[in-house]
Amino acid sequence: IEGRNYVPFGPTPAFILLPFVAIFGVLVNTQIVSALIGAFNVVLVYLLLSKIAQARVVREEGIPTARSEQGDASTGGKETRDRTRAMMLTIFFAFGTVHFYAVVIANTWLFAQVVGVFFLLLAINLALSHHKSYFIPFVSGIFLGLAALSRVPMLLALPFFIGIIYYYVRHLEHRRIISFLSALFSL
Repeated sequence: IEGRNYVPFGPTPAFILLPFVAIFGVLVNTQIVSALIGAFNVVLVYLLLSKIAQARVVREEGIPTARSEQGDASTGGKETRDRTRAMMLTIFFAFGTVHFYAVVIANTWLFAQVVGVFFLLLAINLALSHHKSYFIPFVSGIFLGLAALSRVPMLLALPFFIGIIYYYVRHLEHRRIISFLSALFSL
């Protein structure tokens, strides 16, 4: 407009900051808020990696979930190795990726990135949950929409969710598909 370039920012980071501004005023330190959200991101990455590792042990060895969580001897130490790997990858995510830099600097673009990763990790964790509720895919779709409203490139995760939808189609869970898509497109 009139020879100027404008970069649109999504509204999600502003909505995240609203409660902090209401409590602390307009001089709220976004680095502290970013550090809190970044810490939640690290926990969400660990939970995600643990889910993936547990699903692998169950799939490969046919061990029910309850037995594998108890550390049954028939797992052959695989559970311990998987937890160690999950912890190592989580530490790598926390300190060895751009996530650490984005959390520490916390300017407008990077804060939006941290918030987008937060909602994307929430959406993935929920999408991989094995609850039979139709509400879970709806909330997962909302979280993916909030991630996209934080940073538009978060929509590049959509092929992952299409794969999850394909899994639901194969298992004839059409209500879960409708629930996810209705939440995603409502935002």
